[in-house]
Amino acid sequence: MVASGPDVDHFSTSYFGQGTRWDLPNLEGSERSYELARAAFEADGRRVVDASAGGALRIFPRMTLQEALRTSTRRPASFT
Repeated sequence: MVASGPDVDHFSTSYFGQGTRWDLPNLEGSERSYELARAAFEADGRRVVDASAGGALRIFPRMTLQEALRTSTRRPASFT
C-alpha cells in the first residue's frame, strides 16, 4: 500500500508521509508477542499496563496515564 493522504490512524496525520509504502500489520503475531512479553514480565514479578487512550489491545491491564504515573514504583533516572 502507498499512503495517499493524511494518516488518520496515528497520533500525527503526517506519521506516514504522502507516497510512503507500508504493509498491513500482523495483528495476530503482534498479540502473541505481547502475550509472551506479559508472561515474561509476570514471571519476573513485574507487569506491563496499557495506559494509552483508546485502542483495541486487551493483552495488558488498562489504566489511565495519570493512574499509571501515580502508581509507578520505578522512578525515572536523573538527567543531571
